[in-house]
Amino acid sequence: MFDIDPVTMSLSFILFGAVCAPFIYQSIQQTKKRKILLQKLSEIASQLNGKLIQTENWLNQYAIGIDPENKILAYIRSSEQPMAISIDLKQVKSAKINKINRELKIEKDKRIIVDYVSIELNYLLEGSQPTILEFYDAEFFTDLNGESVLAEKWVELISGLLVQNPSSKPIPTRLAASA
Repeated sequence: MFDIDPVTMSLSFILFGAVCAPFIYQSIQQTKKRKILLQKLSEIASQLNGKLIQTENWLNQYAIGIDPENKILAYIRSSEQPMAISIDLKQVKSAKINKINRELKIEKDKRIIVDYVSIELNYLLEGSQPTILEFYDAEFFTDLNGESVLAEKWVELISGLLVQNPSSKPIPTRLAASA
C-alpha cells in the first residue's frame, strides 16, 4: 500500500470541492426556480377554484397543470413574453397540437427541423380567439428535448376532459396575468 501525505489529501479535497461547487449551486438554483414556477401555477389554478393534480414543467420557463375534477387547466410561460393563464376546460371545444417545421437539405439528405411546438385551444363560443400554449420556440432554445411528445401527452389529457356534445354555448372564462 502507498502513503498519501495529509497536505496532498487536503489539497485534493479542496480542488474537488471547487470543481463540484458550481454544479451543486446550479442544481440548487434550478430546484428553487422549479418550485417557484409550480407555486405560481397552483396560485393561477386557484383563481378558478382549481387544485392541480398533475403538473409538468420544462426548460425552467414553462409549466402546465390540470385539475381533472373541476376541469381547470393552468399554464405559465416565464420567458421574454411572460404568460400566465387559467382556463376552464368546460368552455373549450377542442385541443390540437401545432408544429412549425422546416426542411433542411444537406447534399442528398433531408432533415426536418422543428421550429415551434404549441397547443391550440378552441372555445365553444363562436368568434372566440383560440388560446395558444407555447411548448417550444427555436428562437429561444437550441435543442428540442421532448417538448413535442410532452405537448402530445397534454393534448390527450385535455381532449379527454372536453365536453363532447354541448347543448348550450357557455361564456369562456379565462384569467390572464403576467408570470
